[in-house]
Amino acid sequence: RLESVTWTPQATGSVGPEGQAWLLQKQDLPAALETDGTLRLWNPNGGATPLSSLQLDGNGVVKRAGPMAGGKNWADRNEGLFFDTELSILGTWDGPVYNLTTDRTTAVTWLLSGNDEAKYWQALTPSFEAQGSPINAGSGTTSGSVAHNRPGPL
Repeated sequence: RLESVTWTPQATGSVGPEGQAWLLQKQDLPAALETDGTLRLWNPNGGATPLSSLQLDGNGVVKRAGPMAGGKNWADRNEGLFFDTELSILGTWDGPVYNLTTDRTTAVTWLLSGNDEAKYWQALTPSFEAQGSPINAGSGTTSGSVAHNRPGPL
């Protein structure tokens, strides 16, 4: 549940109770994304149809998805996809995307990719291209965050 969007697997057109869903946002409005790429967008004006349905760009089943810093979003379908605040494609990643995290100090986005046997973290440029060398993350890693050590007073 995010503000006024609750995913209801029994809703008309839903993939059913066995499906998965992720909460994204479009123009700061909450949107529930289903595995088939259907987005249920909340209408802040309410009315007779407070939810509208649209399709997220890309091909294949949605395996993972999530919000990014600055109102952007990402999804893992047949390829990794990065979206702007309007949910238009900004860039792609040739491979699976397991997770994204942002280093708020340097504004660098880190992507977790690879496969079930060997995953790695890769820094991305603002245009979502690989930057520098990947860092081995092992096979069991599914998420992460960036932390910084700061010297304190003596």
